[in-house]
Amino acid sequence: MLEFSQKSDWNIISTGGSLKTGSLSLVGGIAENTLSNFNVDLCICSCKGLDLNKGCTESSESEAAIKMALIKSAKRKIL
Repeated sequence: MLEFSQKSDWNIISTGGSLKTGSLSLVGGIAENTLSNFNVDLCICSCKGLDLNKGCTESSESEAAIKMALIKSAKRKIL
């Protein structure tokens, strides 16, 4: 975020939440709630693995919850 703050022509929006070290992700209930309030046209998302029966899998419960909130808000999804 500090790097982006120098871009005067950019509008930076933060989800809030807890900063997860290592991935520098913002996770938790605050971030999930914020994302659920957006109407997303296109979500491009990754996952840790794919299972034919269970679908996408993620190694972190907190990051999985963030991705699910974003996917639920999106009209179109790309994995």
